[in-house]
Amino acid sequence: MDQNLTPYQRQAPKAIARAIRDICVLAGVLYGLYALVLAPIYTQLSADVVYQDHIITIILAYLLPALDICVYVGVYAAVIYAIWRGGIGKAWRAPVAFVLLTLGKYLLNFFMTCLTDGGFPSFSSFVEDDLVIMGEAFLLEMLQFGLVVLIASVIRHKRVTKHQLAMLSERHPVDERVLAFPMKGMLSAKNPVQWATFWTAIVLLVGRVYMHLVYQLALLVYNGETDGLAVILFDLGSDLLIAGG
Repeated sequence: MDQNLTPYQRQAPKAIARAIRDICVLAGVLYGLYALVLAPIYTQLSADVVYQDHIITIILAYLLPALDICVYVGVYAAVIYAIWRGGIGKAWRAPVAFVLLTLGKYLLNFFMTCLTDGGFPSFSSFVEDDLVIMGEAFLLEMLQFGLVVLIASVIRHKRVTKHQLAMLSERHPVDERVLAFPMKGMLSAKNPVQWATFWTAIVLLVGRVYMHLVYQLALLVYNGETDGLAVILFDLGSDLLIAGG
């Protein structure tokens, strides 16, 4: 069976595995830094009246979501690449790894917060409060990631024609990479990989805007005020820059 495959097809599983492995290592390091070091420090500083408005606390407040963005950019790119190169059947390790890494981030963050606070909550308190907060954040990330996987899969299914698959199954003089990645311009709707990346940026933008709006609404409900127009515009502007990047 393997003898009927082209060199490009035979290399695909190894290339996908390497990409997923490298991205998982990077995501694990960043999430470890997030959960074990930066998040506990931020929690303690933000709870201290002396340091609530300190420059270090403000930097950490923006650095934590920035680490998330770095992981998203790496993982989402690897997933799009893996799906387009070998289909969802060969790319399943990336979604599974991302789910486990994200779950680990929240659990480690909760564990470290409890250690720095000097104790663990009761089971009922954990279920009613902490589990709900972690669960909502986790499910939102999974929804966002699921949309990216769905978009990449649908676009690949529509753009990889039977003719292209037939060509790839034969030893053809045409460059196989052109058939597998039909690039017709880096910024073009005819470039399926770029098209999948564009919709991924839209998903990321909508998700971040939603989180910011929910946060501002919570401030309005509980405190009767928001962070102010300047902060809101800065947050939305940063969302646009991140999505555009």
